[in-house]
Amino acid sequence: MLGCGTRQQEDVVEILMEKHSPDGAFVATVFTSSGGGAAGYTYENVNLRLQSKALDPRLCLMGEHVTWHSFREIQIRWVGPRHLEVSYEEDSSPAYRENNQRKITSLLGVRIDYIPLAHELLPP
Repeated sequence: MLGCGTRQQEDVVEILMEKHSPDGAFVATVFTSSGGGAAGYTYENVNLRLQSKALDPRLCLMGEHVTWHSFREIQIRWVGPRHLEVSYEEDSSPAYRENNQRKITSLLGVRIDYIPLAHELLPP
């Protein structure tokens, strides 16, 4: 997971979905974040944390470069108190291939499985 430095204060975060683990110990959050001034960035990702911790939009489960807009249509589902499933669509262009490979598979004793979703390409 990447640290945020001082830029986190500039992030504008919108929570899209938030689910507590069955035992209430953890919170998984799907969110969008944007910021960075004129150069700007926007991204959608997932955060997993203890219930007692605040959301840090730079501590993401997916992607080597957190501020890249690589993932979308993210859904989360708790399979058990220590097992989270994340489904998503991702940018499949060559520029994103390496970035998209990085996914945290275990955090805080929680197993995380990823399910890439196929999407239909629209005709040109």
